Amino acid sequence: MSGGTGGSASRPSEVMALNRIKCRVVSQSCKGCFTCSEVPADLWKDYKRYDYDFDTYHQFWTQRQAQNETEEANPFGYAAVYVQIR
Repeated sequence: MSGGTGGSASRPSEVMALNRIKCRVVSQSCKGCFTCSEVPADLWKDYKRYDYDFDTYHQFWTQRQAQNETEEANPFGYAAVYVQIR
C-alpha cells in the first residue's frame, strides 16, 4: 500500500474522535499459510479455504434496505424503531 491517508510510522494520522490518538491503517492480502520445519506435515491436510461470498452479503443488505424503507414510510414505523432502540 503506497500513499493514501493511513499514516506511517514517522507520521501517523491523529483520530479526533479518539482524543487525537495517533493511528495507522494497514492493508494486507493473505498469501496463504507457511510453517517451519518443526510443524507436523499433516497439520493442515484437512484445511479448506473458502472465498468470500459477496452475493449472500448483498442479499442481506438489500433486505435491510427494503425493511428500512418500509419502516420509514409512515410515522408508526418511526415510532416502532424508536421503541425498539430504547
